[in-house]
Amino acid sequence: MKQNAQAKILFTIILAISCLIGCSQQLQKRVDDADSLKQSLARLNGVYTWQADIQRYDFSAKSELEKILSGTPPKQVVEILIECLDDTSSSASVLNEKRVFLGIVCYEGLSQLVYYEPTDATGDIDTQWPGFISPTASPQEMRNAKTEWKKAQTTNRLIFQ
Repeated sequence: MKQNAQAKILFTIILAISCLIGCSQQLQKRVDDADSLKQSLARLNGVYTWQADIQRYDFSAKSELEKILSGTPPKQVVEILIECLDDTSSSASVLNEKRVFLGIVCYEGLSQLVYYEPTDATGDIDTQWPGFISPTASPQEMRNAKTEWKKAQTTNRLIFQ
């Protein structure tokens, strides 16, 4: 009887260790996927130009960006992009010949994949939502955008395009 109990304990320990190893490997893969995606986005040679007719910046490398993003499952890529929104490392993409932050390119990718329609206190569309950022965004604006996108994600209010 004692041997049977010891065998059960040993089996439980082995199972727990196996689960920990599996979870660790899965977590490492997600980190590697995120790093790989961010490196690809950082190397993307896009150009932001002001479009007066639509009153916003246009990004020249949208099709290349879509190809990069399509290599990762949509929910996972959205998580990575939201986490990247406040990344102030330099990217190869430019605005007025000056490199933009990687977080700006991540925002570009996020806005191509998901849609979110924020509302203000009256229920109208909030055009001043801090989650909307431009290529000229400051690091603080990028941090605020990340916070807002995380809230939208947590409340399951993102619409995949």
